[in-house]
Amino acid sequence: MHLAKIDVGTAGITLGENSDSYFDQYLDEIIYIFEKTGIRTVFFEDLDRFQDAQIFDSLRELNQILNNDPKLQHTESTIQKISQRLHFSHSAKEKNSQSSTPIQFVYAIHDAIFSNQYVSADAQIANQESLAHSFSRAKFFDIIIPVVPFVSASNSYQIALETLEDVLDANDPQMINLLELVADAVPDKRTWINIRNEFIVYKEQLLNPKRTNLGLSPVKMLAILIYKNCYLDDAIKLQNGRSRLDHIYKEIREIIQEDISALDYKNKNLKYKINEISNGRAAEEYASELRTDLIYLLADLNNQQADRCQSIILNIPSNSQNTYAADDPKLWDDISRCKETNRINIRITFLNSYYDNPSFDFSSTIKTFKKIMGKSLDTDWRKDKEKNL
Repeated sequence: MHLAKIDVGTAGITLGENSDSYFDQYLDEIIYIFEKTGIRTVFFEDLDRFQDAQIFDSLRELNQILNNDPKLQHTESTIQKISQRLHFSHSAKEKNSQSSTPIQFVYAIHDAIFSNQYVSADAQIANQESLAHSFSRAKFFDIIIPVVPFVSASNSYQIALETLEDVLDANDPQMINLLELVADAVPDKRTWINIRNEFIVYKEQLLNPKRTNLGLSPVKMLAILIYKNCYLDDAIKLQNGRSRLDHIYKEIREIIQEDISALDYKNKNLKYKINEISNGRAAEEYASELRTDLIYLLADLNNQQADRCQSIILNIPSNSQNTYAADDPKLWDDISRCKETNRINIRITFLNSYYDNPSFDFSSTIKTFKKIMGKSLDTDWRKDKEKNL
């Protein structure tokens, strides 16, 4: 018979279709197992994977039912049965104590199973009832025995080295850098053992030159296997290119492409500025070279020493700026562009003594002046270098 609904006047209570738990359904079978086997201690592992603390309420209720059942109170335990087979004698007191041994449930679980019942003391300090629930873990269990972790983030690197030392080169700096980077995120020896086993299989299939020659790096393959063991769901998506790694790779490629374009633009601007600076200096150097050649030429014509030249001024009457210094690049550019029939006037002064500084004038057409100089007067030769850059 199943009670579905209770009505009292205008009020009513509706129950679910089946409020019985599995323990209720199979309680007789469970009691029978404990009665025949004499088990007094049951170990439960990894119940925290269900992420539901209510299962412990059901197990606690089951434990109370088993210990209150009259059939199990006088059931011989497994230790008693073994002792009888080995013909060990026990006193009446010992038999009574053994027969009354309660059935104990031992749970190997993570502390965080009751984390959803934690409350913030700072935020709810006035709510004593909510604060009391934060200590429900200590109240629920009869005794809590802490287990000191064998592997933690502080020694996971050493555990990883010891586990992988027979399959990897421990002296490889890239391998050491990889383990130092990820070891503290994998504080579990069983996971490192599994990574080692998978690496052996993958190495035989993908790094064996007799089977294939993909040119893969052992370090990179180990990195993928570590990722695979840490992110199982995402690792499955690697085959169809929809994993987080694929997304990160695409994002990185886009960022690199954008950076390349930006750096290329900056590089062109820097080259242009460098060319301007270099070309400007080159034009000044060439103009200074032409000035020196002109001074030596006029000094020879006037029997003077070129190193005692005090000043030299050039004048092109047909130009708006008709007077130039001899080392001005614009002078030589203008001369190279002037009509060959235009004239150029030059005055040069030499320093012979404190009172005698003779000056000499020279005048000719542009065509004649170019022939006398004997070289190109155009400083725009720098344009050819710009094209090469």
